[in-house]
Amino acid sequence: MSGRDGYKLERYLIDPRRADDLLAEIAARAASYTPEWVFDPKNPDIGSVLTILFAGQMSGSIDRLNQLVNKYRMEFVNMLNVGLLPASPATGVCVFDLVQNVVPGVDMPSGVRLLGYDEEATSAVVFETLSHLHVTNASVSDVAMSSSHFGKIIPLRGTATAARPAWIPAPASGEDSEQANDAIRLFDFSEEGVGQNALLLYHENAFDVPPRSNVFVEVFAPDGKPLADTLADSSAYRWSYFDGAGFTPFTEAVDVDGVLSLRRDGAMEKTPIRGDVACDVVRVDAVGPVNGSLDLGNILIHSSAVDTPPDFANNNEADLPVGEFMPFGNTASLFDDCYIGSDSVFSHDGAEITLRFSLSYRDKLVTFTPEQEAADLKIIKPKPRQIVFTTAHTRADRVSAEYFNGTGWCRLTGDEQWATIFDGSVSGPVELTFTCPQGWEPISIGANTGRCVRLRIESADNCYLQPCVHHMPLVHGFSISYEYTESKKQPTYMERLSGVETVDLTRAIAGGVPFTAFEAFPSVGNNLYIGLDSKPGGRPLSLYFALQGSARRAGVPLRFEYSTGRGFTHMRVEDGTDGFSKSGVVTFNPGDDFTFLEQMGLSRCWIRIVDAEGFFDEAGRYHPIITDIIPNAVAIHNVQTLDEDVFYVDEAAPNMSFRLSSDNILSADVYVNERNLPKPVIEKMIAEEPERVRVEYDERGEVSGFHVLWNEVDNFDGSAPGDRHYVIDRLHNTIRFGDGIGVRIPAASSEPAFTVRVRRCDGATGNLPAGSLTDLMDRVLYVGDVFNPLATSGGSDMESVALAMERVSGVVNSGGRLVSERDYERETLNFSEMIGSARCIVESPLTHGEFSLNIALLMRDYLDGSYSFENVRDGLVDRIRRKCEATLTADCIRVTEPTFVRIDVDVWVFEPNKKARYDTAALIRERVAERLDPLPREDARGTMYGGWRIGEMPAPEQIEIMLYGISGDAVIKRFTATANYIDKNGERRSCELSRLKREPFMVGVNGKHKVHFL
Repeated sequence: MSGRDGYKLERYLIDPRRADDLLAEIAARAASYTPEWVFDPKNPDIGSVLTILFAGQMSGSIDRLNQLVNKYRMEFVNMLNVGLLPASPATGVCVFDLVQNVVPGVDMPSGVRLLGYDEEATSAVVFETLSHLHVTNASVSDVAMSSSHFGKIIPLRGTATAARPAWIPAPASGEDSEQANDAIRLFDFSEEGVGQNALLLYHENAFDVPPRSNVFVEVFAPDGKPLADTLADSSAYRWSYFDGAGFTPFTEAVDVDGVLSLRRDGAMEKTPIRGDVACDVVRVDAVGPVNGSLDLGNILIHSSAVDTPPDFANNNEADLPVGEFMPFGNTASLFDDCYIGSDSVFSHDGAEITLRFSLSYRDKLVTFTPEQEAADLKIIKPKPRQIVFTTAHTRADRVSAEYFNGTGWCRLTGDEQWATIFDGSVSGPVELTFTCPQGWEPISIGANTGRCVRLRIESADNCYLQPCVHHMPLVHGFSISYEYTESKKQPTYMERLSGVETVDLTRAIAGGVPFTAFEAFPSVGNNLYIGLDSKPGGRPLSLYFALQGSARRAGVPLRFEYSTGRGFTHMRVEDGTDGFSKSGVVTFNPGDDFTFLEQMGLSRCWIRIVDAEGFFDEAGRYHPIITDIIPNAVAIHNVQTLDEDVFYVDEAAPNMSFRLSSDNILSADVYVNERNLPKPVIEKMIAEEPERVRVEYDERGEVSGFHVLWNEVDNFDGSAPGDRHYVIDRLHNTIRFGDGIGVRIPAASSEPAFTVRVRRCDGATGNLPAGSLTDLMDRVLYVGDVFNPLATSGGSDMESVALAMERVSGVVNSGGRLVSERDYERETLNFSEMIGSARCIVESPLTHGEFSLNIALLMRDYLDGSYSFENVRDGLVDRIRRKCEATLTADCIRVTEPTFVRIDVDVWVFEPNKKARYDTAALIRERVAERLDPLPREDARGTMYGGWRIGEMPAPEQIEIMLYGISGDAVIKRFTATANYIDKNGERRSCELSRLKREPFMVGVNGKHKVHFL
């Protein structure tokens, strides 16, 4: 009889001989004692037949003799009055979907039966739901996290995107669809968030200054107080500008006498904002969380630039060097033009613009050519005589200064200072000042486009006479400066990026209305937002959270809230995840005011889970990994409640036993007919214990039937006269009552003596793979698809006799007390057949002030996830606590899964026979997998392989010995073994197996093994 890990019921052999041994002994003796008789079992005579019959009977007697020791052992166990442990039901989670577009929701009671199918099962396995549920059509459309500590909002699933300026297009639909498959690291804010807290200022020209020039921003509170010192704090705010590719921080942002001075090194680039309006953009971001809102009353912008060279200079469509140039060339002509451009400076309407340059002159003689002179003389010379020409002089006597307004050229205000500047009366340093007009527009001049001043010669006496000396101006070191004296500008447009929302503040600032520039973070603490796309019509609702990895940590206190029209309200829940320490179903009951609320730019019905105490703010915290969130989930178990059986008792007798019509009995409701009790006793029980009695009344209102619920006990040793006790023998599927003296028994009656309603399970058969539960046994209107998203687990058959004897041996060994680590491990292994291995470490009181018990469980179905572990953990803790009440409290008992270390092995092989490579690779992978299997297993040949005690990791040398022990022509050249695991902080680690730092609760499991041929 096989037990745990290949354990077999020992055979204490008094006589090891079998029938073949007896026949061989008879044949040997016959040859010496009766040589005249030949014993031939293949062609037996009458003597041989008698001998064969004797050997068979004798071997049977020897078998019974050999069982004697085990019978004594079993009898000793029976003296301890220990029964077999019952079967355990498989448990899991099932999800219900409504028929679409029929009803918004439907209430489903508890106890709804489902049917599951396994390929090897001959019949369906019945499961029941454990709680009432409102099945809704609402689905989880959005998931996001926020943290006031880190000032971040991180969208995880759905359509929530980062707040963006209005001129940046929204991402195309479906770009973030890959989020749906991403795991969620709960309250992990190490990644960049999308939540923003920024103010964007737009203007066509106020920020457009040359590099290393100053922009001044005056910021005022609603009461008029300057706030430059607040916004110049680089630890709280960051100023940047748009350079065409993104936002680049200003080189300098300082407070100068209550005015914020900004300076940059790079070039700004305008971007179209609304229609054809192109603006420069300046952005100020809050650095880190904003604890309180910052309200502003007004923002004024002005700037200055000193000694900026012009963008271009042009004369008669020819470009001139801006360092030194002759505005009108080397000869003067009426209406000659010179264009001096500086788009950034001449865009600052209302600013005082100053032009500085050094002025000198160059002379050029313009005279007749010899041919021209000869032609003229023929006309005017009647007789030979000498003609003398007088040389004329010309200058740019009068010049106009103009700007382009989009339609034509207009004179600059105060252009009189330009009129005679080039007539030769002025030389050396020159400084001209004028107020930049409004409406100055760019124009294309040659290859250049921008705002420019047009200088035009309006008067130049003698410019067409010849010979004539042209005295033409030469400009050196032309520079342009500007500053605002009186005129200051508000932003043309203004936006606030708040969280994931964009708010237009243009009207507020234009209308002189105070506005919030930076909002305080909308929620306190760490928050997980789960958005439903429609409003559920009933309750309770549920969400199943699938968690990844080991549950080697305690849960944390969390607060659950739901959205109303006014915000969020606290609600009570049944948290099956124990603070996200394990996968489970969370059932919640929101109020009637559960409705849509705008959050992160999305209107959803929100469930909010809050880490109000900031538990996850500390560095190094482990973050649970949520792989899926599924609505309409309910816990199920493989428990089948059978119809009630009726039993009659003709004559009451001690130790009555009745056979029940079921196996794998979990529990039973046994109601015994006690109609013969005195009327006062019946009335008292009805009044004081209504939940334990069934009462039937006749038409007169008199009690016509009275049945009382009795209690199951392991044995009658602790029973007293009058106790309503019974025992269920699960090995033989019977119910047994006491002797009628030390404990009460049912009375004989012509009516039914008692009824039994059994609850049973299918044991290990109930462990079904994911997707096996697809049918409803009980019809529920409008419910369509049914499925289990993960395998059901935890089901085990009734304890075998061998395991019971092993368990009792442990009890005898420890005297029923748990003292040593081995005692705890033995008790743990005997708790459930689903536990494959256990490791216990007891920490002394010198460390924590009291004993602390740490137990790691390796489940037999560990490859299917943690659900089986979760099913046994709480029961095991309770069992250990009850046995150690004097030494351990529940808080001191910590039951976890091991730290799973995935070992990947790569092997390089030389295989001369190419046709054998496939078989060689399969053999190597098989042997490696067997060697690294943490649980001992039995192969088809009956050979045990694998098995590692928790905390004992395979060494590379052991893998090497196994690999080089593989026979055949293949030659193992080298191999590597890599260990991969998740540390206590939830971070993935990888290293060579030889460098792995061992921990007490580590266990190695198979990873991906590869074979490479050389």
